[in-house]
Amino acid sequence: MTEEAKKRASQCNANYKKRNSVQVELRLYRTAHSDVIARLESIPSKKQYIVELIRKDIAENPTPVISAVKE
Repeated sequence: MTEEAKKRASQCNANYKKRNSVQVELRLYRTAHSDVIARLESIPSKKQYIVELIRKDIAENPTPVISAVKE
């Protein structure tokens, strides 16, 4: 693959990701969330684990719960 073809393929991949995915960042503090951090560190696929938890929550609570607490 030529250098130009690699660049074009990389750009196509970046465009695809931009159109078809969402990235979520979560900041956890060692002092306040140590239990959550420990659990996440023991999970091989954090993405799959979090998606399954959210889907379970959706199945149990079809109406979104809006919390008044802001972090």
